[in-house]
Amino acid sequence: MKKFLKYSGLLLVCGLILLLLIPFFVPLDKYKVIASQKVKEEIGRQLEINGPISLSLLPNPKINLKDIKLSSIPGAHYPSLFEAKEVTASVSLFSLLTGNIVISEIEVNNPVINLEYMANGSSSWDFSKSVSPEKNSNGESSKIEGKSELYINSLKILKAKINYIKTPNTESDLK
Repeated sequence: MKKFLKYSGLLLVCGLILLLLIPFFVPLDKYKVIASQKVKEEIGRQLEINGPISLSLLPNPKINLKDIKLSSIPGAHYPSLFEAKEVTASVSLFSLLTGNIVISEIEVNNPVINLEYMANGSSSWDFSKSVSPEKNSNGESSKIEGKSELYINSLKILKAKINYIKTPNTESDLK
């Protein structure tokens, strides 16, 4: 029994040390490009992560992004829909083990959100027109229609600035 406890304790300590060291060996800068490409594919907007990315696994998995921007629609007054000095997201460790990913907390520091409604009826926050599903040879959508759910337990937005612009489209709007 003593051997079992001794080896279990040693295994637990080694596992904790491994979880502390893994983030130092993950090439996080590579994921900036992957994230930007995925956002471009999914919503047709450019994502820029100009600052560093950091990752920690203990006590809960957490990722921190600094100096991020999401581009707006062409012709918009502001070039970006969203800018933030820092975004931190943590995930429940238990949810990762069960397969149902639940974001425990998202904290957004100093965001600037530019909402624009254009004269042609388009809006900077509407992503449905940005992406057209790919068609196969039968003319059917090749993307799998699945229900994607995102659970966020806590969202903190600190020191936010929101700009809203509605571009006039008729002479009556100008008066």
